[in-house]
Amino acid sequence: MTAADREAAARRQHAQTIALWRWSLAEPAMDPALTSRQRGAVVRQLAAVEHKGPSGTVVPVSRRTLDRWIVARREGGFDALVPSPRQRTPRTAPDVVELAVGLKMENPARTAAQVRRILAARMQVTPSERAIQRWFQARPDRHRLPAAGHRRGPVRARRAATPIRPRRQQHLQR
Repeated sequence: MTAADREAAARRQHAQTIALWRWSLAEPAMDPALTSRQRGAVVRQLAAVEHKGPSGTVVPVSRRTLDRWIVARREGGFDALVPSPRQRTPRTAPDVVELAVGLKMENPARTAAQVRRILAARMQVTPSERAIQRWFQARPDRHRLPAAGHRRGPVRARRAATPIRPRRQQHLQR
């Protein structure tokens, strides 16, 4: 079994655990002997209390969410309570990401906003600045990408060697 297979199995197991938790939470409202009014009172009581979630953390559940889970359980059974898998494939073409990272490597002082403008001009693609920053951070060679405006060398050394003077004295010495 590969690592990807183990990860997929763990995700399925986690989804099953969540569905089981939802099932047990909706259970008191599923009694067929309850009238609509009684069921509403049960759901309101459940929504008024915070519950221990499947991961062990305390989770508030709204009445609307409980109603949705009850309808899903009634119509689709256990499978309807399993959360849908999240989209894990990137939405941006790999060549766009490579160009963005290449632009940053070419000029490390270039900001995400500048890279975004270049991408818009060259490829008619405008990802958000935050997405571009995430691409920079996700690179295995990100330690080679200094932050914009970051200086190294003598200026930094001079600043460190300069004694700190009180603000009033600095003003008088200028």
